[in-house]
Amino acid sequence: MPRSTSKKTEQPYRRLRNTSNILSLYETSSEATSSDTPPHETDVLTLRLRDIYIKPNRVRKYFDSNALSSLANSMQTHGFIGTIVVRPNPNETQALSQPYVLVAGGRRYAAAKLAGLETLRAIVADLTEEQALEFELIENLQREDLNPIEETKGILQLLSKRLQLEETQVIALFQRHAYLQQNIDIQNTDAEFGQHWQTIEQLFEVIGKFTPDSFRVNRLPLLNLPEPILVAVSQGQLEYSKARLIARVKDESIQGRLLQQAIDEGLSQAQIQQTIQQLNQQLDQQSRSKTPAQLHQIQTRATGIAKTLKKSQVLASLSKRDQAKVEKLLDQLWEIISPEKEQ
Repeated sequence: MPRSTSKKTEQPYRRLRNTSNILSLYETSSEATSSDTPPHETDVLTLRLRDIYIKPNRVRKYFDSNALSSLANSMQTHGFIGTIVVRPNPNETQALSQPYVLVAGGRRYAAAKLAGLETLRAIVADLTEEQALEFELIENLQREDLNPIEETKGILQLLSKRLQLEETQVIALFQRHAYLQQNIDIQNTDAEFGQHWQTIEQLFEVIGKFTPDSFRVNRLPLLNLPEPILVAVSQGQLEYSKARLIARVKDESIQGRLLQQAIDEGLSQAQIQQTIQQLNQQLDQQSRSKTPAQLHQIQTRATGIAKTLKKSQVLASLSKRDQAKVEKLLDQLWEIISPEKEQ
């Protein structure tokens, strides 16, 4: 029978110093629930690498190739030191060939495979899929092994399983909470939303590294980064604070060149900001030097849009989301051309 998570999961991840302490969160005995007694050492087995299934949607997907090679060389000399964590494979058909699923220790497993080892030591833990995902996330956060994209996706994946919602629905909960904070008393919301939000808060208490609000503000926007920038951050080529700056450049070709320059030359955040300012100045000069024909074309387009918006049925036929977009664009346009700008 799957083990249930004990009340000890309420403590922040930073208090969990090693694998045994994290595993003790899932012990159901009263002794394990009231103390920090680790799992029995009889749980440690020597397993063949080929008997361990690696799920494609693991939280951590990228490993530094140099560090991995160094660890593999060490294993060739000294053998496999330490343990990984696995759980019994719940897929009965697949379990015939691979009876275990990797929970934690992906880098050690990859290095052992690169070193040509056939066996390694593993703790076999009786964890549900949700508990295994939580364990992997906490262990990696504890070691600061995850990049920001992996952290964000891992937390969303775990919340999705806990709440039994699609990830897009989970993101919508964060957005709704932010809206309610600004507009009404959150205590007066419907019961289902309250339960969902309580689950979210409980998970962030376990993780300890973020609050739900800081996660929404600082991490969720990373998922909207253009694909090339997203890949660069995922592979550890670029810090996410720099990535968000580069993403502000809307011209894809210029953005791509700046991204490559930031990676190749290791540009600092200040250097990236300076480069973007220079680019904006150049674009501003180009816009001011437009020919009369180009200016006439812009004026014709603006007039056409104004005529279309005057037709009430056009706006009425738009969704609320699209209406909000139109309103935002009009605000931005007015900010640029308002009479106050010319004074």
